Amino acid sequence: MNEIATTPPRRVRPIWPWMLLASVVLLALAFMAGASLLAEALQPALGNMNILIDGERVLDLQVGEESAWAVAAALLAGLLVLLVVLLLVVPLAVLSALLVAAVAVAAAVLAMGVVAAVALSPLWLIALMLWLALRRSPARVKEA
Repeated sequence: MNEIATTPPRRVRPIWPWMLLASVVLLALAFMAGASLLAEALQPALGNMNILIDGERVLDLQVGEESAWAVAAALLAGLLVLLVVLLLVVPLAVLSALLVAAVAVAAAVLAMGVVAAVALSPLWLIALMLWLALRRSPARVKEA
């Protein structure tokens, strides 16, 4: 007996979840590296920052690692908001403008079609009358 051993087909696993995970990890590492660089760069520049509004102390930042990390986190949060705006709000605004333009063009084409139909309606009436006059009558079709 000649039996051929068959192996079941290998299941192909998609690669996109791993690529997505790798990009998220790299993005998180980039944010952490940016925060540490900002913290180190801003620590000497902060000094003793004291913000007063109408004589009341609103913010008092002392020189230290906590204040640098707070400023770096605020800057990174601002960058994240900017990223969301650039990746979400701007394309939606552009697409909505394109949608409005497409609707305007469609309305103009529809209006021109209505005008053409009204203007050419006498021709359609003549064509209908000619067709009714020249077609074979149903009685003649039954006789043939």
